[in-house]
Amino acid sequence: SEGEPLRTRAVTKIFKEDYVGATQDLTAALQLCRYQQGQHKAGRQQLQLASAAAAEAQRNSRWKEEFKLDEEDHTSSLETQLLFHRAAVYLTIACQYVNAALPPKSSHKTTDGVKGAHGAKTETAADSTEASPAEKEAERKRLEARKAVKTNAKRALRDYVSYLSHFDY
Repeated sequence: SEGEPLRTRAVTKIFKEDYVGATQDLTAALQLCRYQQGQHKAGRQQLQLASAAAAEAQRNSRWKEEFKLDEEDHTSSLETQLLFHRAAVYLTIACQYVNAALPPKSSHKTTDGVKGAHGAKTETAADSTEASPAEKEAERKRLEARKAVKTNAKRALRDYVSYLSHFDY
């Protein structure tokens, strides 16, 4: 029912290189954290009024009474920590797929060694034939890897932007 143990478990999974499990734990922790913040914000206005009244009373009195907030009323950095960790995990997952998403370095040379229009190599007789099943499978895997890079990079960017939005600058 709290996000802190999930955060700790996610960090452990990151060290074990279980990135998918870490994102699941961090997402669950973020959901819990945001749910608790939603409940907490309902009474926040009353807390601010009480804090202002206490500060005014402190200024008017000779004795400086110590005013302590309850543990639940302190601001929490848990959400920012969770966003940062999840963004880093998404970026790590995206980076793992980059090499698989890139086309292989072709060892085919052009027939005359001259580049065609727009700097691209001209097709050889081997390139113009139909692709073999192995080549089609390799292309499908490359497309899946590209999709994984794009999806995880977008998620990382979204979480980093959310993380940075918590700072006042």
